[in-house]
Amino acid sequence: MSVAVPAFAHPLLNSVMAPLLSPPSSVSSKIRKPVTSRPAGGNAFCGKRSVRSLRRSIMLLVAIPFVPAVAGVGGSTVRYSYEPRLTKDVTGQFIVTKRGPVKLILGPWTHGQRSVSYAGDVDFGPAAPLDGNVAPDYTAMRTAWFDRHLRGLDAPEHLPSPVKIFVMGGGSGRRTAEGRLDHGGRWRDEMDWPLPDAQPTAFHLQGDGSLATKPSGRAADCMFLADPLNPVPTIGGAIASGEPLMVAGAFDQRETAAVFGASEPGRALADRPDVLVFQTPALTSPLEVTGPIKARLWVSSSAVDTDITVKLIDVHPPSADYPQGYAMNLTHGLLRLRFRDSFEQPVLMTPHEIYEIEIEAFPTSNLFAAGHRIRLDIASSNFPHFDVNPNTGAPAGEASTPIVAHNVIHLGPDRPSRIVLPIVPERGG
Repeated sequence: MSVAVPAFAHPLLNSVMAPLLSPPSSVSSKIRKPVTSRPAGGNAFCGKRSVRSLRRSIMLLVAIPFVPAVAGVGGSTVRYSYEPRLTKDVTGQFIVTKRGPVKLILGPWTHGQRSVSYAGDVDFGPAAPLDGNVAPDYTAMRTAWFDRHLRGLDAPEHLPSPVKIFVMGGGSGRRTAEGRLDHGGRWRDEMDWPLPDAQPTAFHLQGDGSLATKPSGRAADCMFLADPLNPVPTIGGAIASGEPLMVAGAFDQRETAAVFGASEPGRALADRPDVLVFQTPALTSPLEVTGPIKARLWVSSSAVDTDITVKLIDVHPPSADYPQGYAMNLTHGLLRLRFRDSFEQPVLMTPHEIYEIEIEAFPTSNLFAAGHRIRLDIASSNFPHFDVNPNTGAPAGEASTPIVAHNVIHLGPDRPSRIVLPIVPERGG
């Protein structure tokens, strides 16, 4: 039986195969069972050794999805910040199970770009490169590590603390001579990961599109469409080997002619009708977020399967260089809802049934400056980073005619949809 492939909303998308159905593998998530049901209709719009060889010591060079990357030393495991590799499980396994010294470096880099100060369209300042800041260069750091721990030589100790993180933020917010946003940042030594004093803090979604530390006092249903033929385009993020279709790093979340699949260059993603936006008021004082990020949401859909994406954003206020402000992406996560219980045993949804889900985004480290806003974007696509869900429930690898899904995020005292951020107390050093 053949299935006609419909035309996409943007001509560039017609050059790409119809929606792929393989489950996304770069996101860790877990779900709970359905908690209640609701009648169809009535939706209200709202706010738009295990590394075996090295027993004695390991250095991890990892990167967080879009912000500080982590550098590990020892097993030659290399991952970077705006690269989709670092999760709490990956680093935690080494830190918890390793008997010898373990070192972790978290830096603001894209894949392999540890010697530059920028990721995408954002510059993190002269302290950002590994070269000249953490060690003379990457080769010198690894050579000294192995000389010290494998050969027993009196080699330089470039990593005196178990964890070294780069906290993004604190820059001028101006445009640099190279044309990038000056977001800034600095290195800080820590004793463990995740940071023991980070306080998981819930920011609850409100019906007026705001984020608050208390649940909404009134129930609200925030509805948006998931149209597989007009997906939300990928603008930066934790991407490896995606060019020229998509570029890794931090970018203003605004469609441009250079963005694959952009249908209205100049339009902010926040202005798309298929993106829900929730944000805090302008902060009155700096606020640091460092560690794992999780969103817990109550959702329903008119379809038997759909995707839910989350994206954490640092919103710079308008300035002379950026009159419309700058919505800088930090980290993201995605869940295909057929995998809400497990990846091993997918289960389709019952249309309009309400489910409580959890989506884990990549860890990050960012200082939200005074005057900035913390923003959460929710949608059902991030293409071409993730394949488009046709919303039909067809088995993976099987073509099907896409349908538009009406998806709903439920809020209120009984359904406290929220994002949980690890807030770090102010400190020196």
